[in-house]
Amino acid sequence: MARVRKTGKIMKRNRCALIAAIIALLLLSCAHDREKFKEKAEASMNVGIASIQVGDFGTALKELLRAQELNPDDPRIYYYLSLAYQGKGYLEKAIEEGKKAVEKKKDYSEAYNLLGTLYMAKGELEHAMGYFYKALENVTYETPSLALYNLGRVYFLQKQYEKALKCLEEAAAKDFRGEILPLIEYTIGEVRYVQGDLEKASIHFKRATELAPLYGDAYFMLGMVYRKQGREAAAAETWKKLITLMPDSEAARRAKEEMSR
Repeated sequence: MARVRKTGKIMKRNRCALIAAIIALLLLSCAHDREKFKEKAEASMNVGIASIQVGDFGTALKELLRAQELNPDDPRIYYYLSLAYQGKGYLEKAIEEGKKAVEKKKDYSEAYNLLGTLYMAKGELEHAMGYFYKALENVTYETPSLALYNLGRVYFLQKQYEKALKCLEEAAAKDFRGEILPLIEYTIGEVRYVQGDLEKASIHFKRATELAPLYGDAYFMLGMVYRKQGREAAAAETWKKLITLMPDSEAARRAKEEMSR
């Protein structure tokens, strides 16, 4: 009898060990599957990003939605989905995906900045401002100049010119790689222009053209400054240069209209 009980205990232990081994194998298999899904999601996301960069937003959406199915917890996928929907002109869908990105990563400054630009496009400036400030809360944000520049644009649109200048000057100081410096210089020029400080406006518009030699709007506004200063020859010369550099641009069309007056 004792031998039977002992044998039963051994069999029970063996069953438990077998069950534990099966569970361990299942867990390892699940973990392996999750890693495979993540790898496939990463590959699809990278194709989506490349498609966004070349303006193929349809392909981008297809790849990013596939990535989302494979790895629904990656906040980056929602950020790029937001960019793709923005590219297709679906602002509400872009906002929806952007909000999902920041829900999954609370300090996702790039996504907060994107949400701000989307609300700017809708004309909801107060909403936009809140998201730009949220982006700046993260001290590890690598490109704070973007959010600061966008804040400057919001304040400019609200006609709060001194606040706009403060944000834009800080953006210039933090744009370490100079990636958006032409935009910053142009917007400072716009602020100075509406303030009536034509001398400073001309300096900043000129800097914008020096930093970005094909910046049509900067050439156009520089010509407008010269005209307001009574320097018609300088205005005409600037606009002619614009028309030569970018004959089919909207800025060139406007320059031609001004020259015909």
